[in-house]
Amino acid sequence: SILVNSHLIHVYSFQRDNLVIEYKSGSFVPKLEETSGNTLEFQKLTRKRGFNYREVAAAGNNTVECELNASFNNVFDSEGNQVRNVASPKHADAILFSGPISKNMEGPLNSAWEVMPSPKALIACGTEAISGGLFEKGKSPSTPDIYIAGDPPRPDVIISAFRKLMGVFSYNFQETLIKTLNELKNSFNKKN
Repeated sequence: SILVNSHLIHVYSFQRDNLVIEYKSGSFVPKLEETSGNTLEFQKLTRKRGFNYREVAAAGNNTVECELNASFNNVFDSEGNQVRNVASPKHADAILFSGPISKNMEGPLNSAWEVMPSPKALIACGTEAISGGLFEKGKSPSTPDIYIAGDPPRPDVIISAFRKLMGVFSYNFQETLIKTLNELKNSFNKKN
């Protein structure tokens, strides 16, 4: 397989549309990533002190929760990156939700979102949270500030996305993808 050891596993973006690639003539032009006003306010709040988040399992398959739990072990050390999980949305700066948001989870997710003070961030984590996956996508309380793709995303990817959301890490998925694809094409052409 060509993508073995490509290290291209970080798939997250501030815009959902930037996770969709439109190939034309075997390539694509990377889109610029814009940062919303809410995300800029959130970055001012969290850049130096980090943030607390409340996780809401909105009817997913629980694989994201397993990876979130792993993000707190001594290998990935989410708290060392100033990101902490809290029990109450009243103590949170962000809501991270996983799953397609079933009808029964729309209310609890909205309630958690409403009790949080501003500025606040909404994080869609996992394929089901972004697109619904195999299920119908429910209503989120707001447009997510960052989309973390994967089923499930790895703990290091989740932490990198958190760092991007805080404004301490710069990353553009489409630019990284086109660079990696071009490097692979060049190395393949040199071998042939």
